[in-house]
Amino acid sequence: IKRAIIQNENELESIQNGNPPIDNIKKAILNIISSQNFNSKKINKIEELSIQFEDTSVKHLLSTLFSNWGVYLASEGLTSSNIQAKNYYQLSFEKFEKSIKLNKNNFIAYFGLATYLGKLAAISTSGIALNYYQKAFKNYQKTIEINHLYHQAYHNWGTHLGYFANIQKSELDAQRLLLQGIQKQEIAIQLITQENNSYYRQQYFASISKNLGSLGFLLKGEVAIQNFNRAIAYIKKAVDINPNDYDLNFNWGTYLAKIGDTKESLQAKEYYLQALDKFEIALKIEPNHEEQYKLYYNYGTVLFELALISTGHEMEQFTDQALDKLKDSIANKRSYCY
Repeated sequence: IKRAIIQNENELESIQNGNPPIDNIKKAILNIISSQNFNSKKINKIEELSIQFEDTSVKHLLSTLFSNWGVYLASEGLTSSNIQAKNYYQLSFEKFEKSIKLNKNNFIAYFGLATYLGKLAAISTSGIALNYYQKAFKNYQKTIEINHLYHQAYHNWGTHLGYFANIQKSELDAQRLLLQGIQKQEIAIQLITQENNSYYRQQYFASISKNLGSLGFLLKGEVAIQNFNRAIAYIKKAVDINPNDYDLNFNWGTYLAKIGDTKESLQAKEYYLQALDKFEIALKIEPNHEEQYKLYYNYGTVLFELALISTGHEMEQFTDQALDKLKDSIANKRSYCY
């Protein structure tokens, strides 16, 4: 610890007394950015020394340092409990705001602020979440005003509009927000097609499929079916990239079942059996998924629908299987499907 303190003090002295000092300041900033070693004392000293120089490049480097610091702190929140995460996110906001003060055109800082405001909203009560989401959307808007080709901003904006829709009391408001979210995600997908990046494409296809599916649940008739079919089309694209995704196969099965609900017996049976296939794939991918009770519940309800359109021994089989799945759901989470 003593050696580290001495080394830190020596570095600060060399920054201050080096020749020329501005180059040493830049070098020190770059070293912190590359090492991700955010030492408050060192950063404060660098900031203090940089004030004497009216150098835009130093201010912009410092802005990058603070935005990276914000991302670093927020990332710690991703793997923490909700209470700890809230603290990390609030600390990160201070860094993002400082970054913006130093460089009004640092779109990464606006994007970081928007993204983690959205994440904070997702773990907050609905009344507080409203304020966080609104602030997030303003910062996404600012991000794309500076860089209209930044596809991550459109994607995250669309995703958070979907989350915001989920806490609306009015179905019409939820529909409106989901449509806005889908529009943002479509822009992200258009922009990402110019890049050969399978990670982003899979993520974006999966996200838009969720918003389309959520919209389908709020609509009726042919319009609902169209949204479920569009969601499935994007799921197929995402599964082509990563077939081992539990959520994609679970949602695929759920949307197939919803389409089956609108069909006559023979067609409905075909959709229901396809849905069961997707549930089975999801179970094989993650046999101990934390929300397995939802899959067992959906599995059981689809089996009951199959029983209703069947006769004789087949009807009895489907009924018995449905009861078994619902029992599995209760065993997984007792309060879910009584």
